[in-house]
Amino acid sequence: MYVVLYAELNAIEELDRVVSEIVRVGGKVLSLTACFYEKPRTYSLVIGIEVDATKMNSVDELVCTSETFKGASIVYLGEELYSSPFLVALKGFEEHYGVAGKVFLFHLGFTTGHEIAKSLTKLKLGGDEILKRALLSYRGHGLGVPELMLYSTLLIKACKVRVYENFECKGRESTEPTGHFFRGFLAGILRVLWNVDVTVAEEKCIAKGDPYCEFVVSF
Repeated sequence: MYVVLYAELNAIEELDRVVSEIVRVGGKVLSLTACFYEKPRTYSLVIGIEVDATKMNSVDELVCTSETFKGASIVYLGEELYSSPFLVALKGFEEHYGVAGKVFLFHLGFTTGHEIAKSLTKLKLGGDEILKRALLSYRGHGLGVPELMLYSTLLIKACKVRVYENFECKGRESTEPTGHFFRGFLAGILRVLWNVDVTVAEEKCIAKGDPYCEFVVSF
């Protein structure tokens, strides 16, 4: 089976040790997406690994004892659902099921974002840092390339995200925005961070001819 781990490293040298531990428990690293953050100064990795289902207890042990790395924290983000055939099927939901398909995609995205954000709260980071890492996981799953444009919780809560190459929208032509999964994904994350339900509007969309998809949050 294919599972996804999130690793937070204080030094890039810790990567060798993390990979060695993954191999030790019977895992094989298939993909790795990395990002460096200045504040706090960390290296964030989304690691896709293949592991025999009978050895998942070993992977759970790796996550639970990650404090032994003395410079790395590891969070289990769940099983990888987003194989190429699955992505193709998702893109066809709206076409085949209309409004019901849109609702399904939104709620699938909401659940995904909500569960990933809950997992990342274990890292004890601020809301904007958790959001950045959740967006990195979206990229690590091969779904698109998100860019956080605005995140504020000072006077009023506000958030804006651009997504390049969004899997739902690229290669399509539409008069309406089609990024329903990501709308739900972002809403699910913010439900965890802000403890309120938000409305996410897709104001720009690749499927409409825009260079990127842009999502704006309101209440």
